[in-house]
Amino acid sequence: MTEKEIEEFAKILITEVRDESIDSCDILIDQNSEDVGAKRLRSLCDDGMNENFAKALVLYCVDEVLFHLLDAIDNAHLQLVFKSNKGNMVDLTDSGEMAGWYASGEWKKKFSKQRYFDDFEDLTLD
Repeated sequence: MTEKEIEEFAKILITEVRDESIDSCDILIDQNSEDVGAKRLRSLCDDGMNENFAKALVLYCVDEVLFHLLDAIDNAHLQLVFKSNKGNMVDLTDSGEMAGWYASGEWKKKFSKQRYFDDFEDLTLD
């Protein structure tokens, strides 16, 4: 598998799945949203929804789901073949490292238009 196809897959995963999921969830936590799901969530909060907490929770939930999806692919629990825009068929289980790349934040930094936490920003190499 080539790095180019992995990059293409990563960009689609981040922009079309991660960013779109965050956009959808942000509608749910918008205090002024008329969305049915947003109204349901507000009704569950006796003292009102803490929007900062909810926005952080959205990021953690979306990123956890994507990490575990990629980990399942890496460990061949989920066999997934990706067809690149050039028509190349790529077995994603061959990389074995996608969950790690995702967890490192590399793909989010490179492709995301949405907010993200950098869990490694405080780490320094001595």
